[in-house]
Amino acid sequence: MLVIGNVLVSDELLEVHFRCALESCKGACCHEGDFGAPLLPAERDELRQNSERIAQHLDVEAAEILLREGPAKYYREMHTWGTTLRPEGPCLFMVRDDRGIATCALEKAWEEGLIPVRKPVSCHLYPVRVYENAPQGFTALNYDAWEICYEACVAGRKERIPVFRFVREGLIRRFGQDFYDQLEAAWKDRYQNPPDEITE
Repeated sequence: MLVIGNVLVSDELLEVHFRCALESCKGACCHEGDFGAPLLPAERDELRQNSERIAQHLDVEAAEILLREGPAKYYREMHTWGTTLRPEGPCLFMVRDDRGIATCALEKAWEEGLIPVRKPVSCHLYPVRVYENAPQGFTALNYDAWEICYEACVAGRKERIPVFRFVREGLIRRFGQDFYDQLEAAWKDRYQNPPDEITE
């Protein structure tokens, strides 16, 4: 375990290798699972305020759900708010490209300057999950091992990309450049010559 400020960082972020293999999984993390992507309060508000603009990038069914039910719901099992799901399970904002790979309607709307939020930071950070412990005043970063990401681990090993480097943009967005720089320095101190055998 690594401690940076009030953030506890699992060793797996430094030890496990990862690089999304969309050609294999087709973006399975967007349509598998029982809950929507976790949302920060500010993200939830921004999605609500921009629902009509986001709807432009959705199919008719998803747009109707968005405008009727809203972009977010509270998941009691997770004790947090997350993106709304379609009745059959996928994230409401998931769209597929002509290769059948899941992409994000929110990111498309952001790229066109229609909305201020790129996509939920929880998506930007995946496969890293953020756990807030407000009563004790710390945040924990853990690696979320999921069988659908097996090929991503294979690709990451081949290219020697530690998890924390794969989610670099998300970490900087959520915790700042200084936090990321400290994480990079810690990795270099620990693994000047990264081991061949790594944790799965």
